[in-house]
Amino acid sequence: MDAHIYEISERRRVKALAQGETAPDIKGVSNYERAELRESAHRAMQVTPSETWIGRGLFFGVPAIILTVFLANSPF
Repeated sequence: MDAHIYEISERRRVKALAQGETAPDIKGVSNYERAELRESAHRAMQVTPSETWIGRGLFFGVPAIILTVFLANSPF
């Protein structure tokens, strides 16, 4: 059983290294915190630049459209 888990973990590690991922090496951090840091680093690498621009567009664009419609319909 342990050999099977080691084999899967090693395969994941090799795949991650091939994709350019590196695990943070932080001393004095518990295993749970280290796992959380790895997971957040992995998630951050999964966001593409186009997705980032879509998020920025929604964040700034939707309020700008609402403000424009509000100002266009105001009576002054």
